[in-house]
Amino acid sequence: VVGISANGPADKAGLRVGDVILTLDGSSISGPNALRSLIDGNRIGTSVQLSLLRDTVIANATMTIGEQP
Repeated sequence: VVGISANGPADKAGLRVGDVILTLDGSSISGPNALRSLIDGNRIGTSVQLSLLRDTVIANATMTIGEQP
């Protein structure tokens, strides 16, 4: 995560700059393009489960996908 919009989906899910998203709904994320392909316009408003690396700890979060600004 390189940036978070105030009150955006990532902010509301508790993500932080520097978090590394590992999976989205169980699908491995190999980079930004892989993440974008899983978060398309058809999923806006749906909740997804994230697995992420924060510092040296793996954490989980739930995020509702929103429209990109």
